[in-house]
Amino acid sequence: MPTQAKCLLAILHMQLYICQDETQTSTYTFIFLQETKMSVKINRFRNTKNAILELQQELEALANDPDLKLEMEFEEKLRALMSEYNKSLRDINAILNPESASTAAPKASSGARRERRTKRYTNPHTGAVIETKGGNHNGLKEWKQQWGNETVEGWAVTL
Repeated sequence: MPTQAKCLLAILHMQLYICQDETQTSTYTFIFLQETKMSVKINRFRNTKNAILELQQELEALANDPDLKLEMEFEEKLRALMSEYNKSLRDINAILNPESASTAAPKASSGARRERRTKRYTNPHTGAVIETKGGNHNGLKEWKQQWGNETVEGWAVTL
């Protein structure tokens, strides 16, 4: 074999190629690189297949576990009773643990907002009084523009 010759073995479509001159070497090196990219996909496929097999074995082991069978049977019966008596999981939890139900935050009603409290602003300079539930009052806006927001809010008394 000549000293300048390079030898490259590549398995491509189940055939063995032996490269002896540089022209063939570069051509087959390119083919070998493509084959390497393909082998990455093959490895990914094999790894995925092995992971699926492991998960299937784990699933079979769980399916044969007697404790799991008891839990599933209990859940099925509980859901049937909940359906029969129109109860939710919160209701069941409140029945089984009444202390946690009383300490839980009450659910806000979806449509109703908390009513705003009335505030009475008394202007010490003029003696004028404004009562409002919000800050969108024209006279109040004028006062805040003239004397500042913090000063006017200091005049407020919540009723």
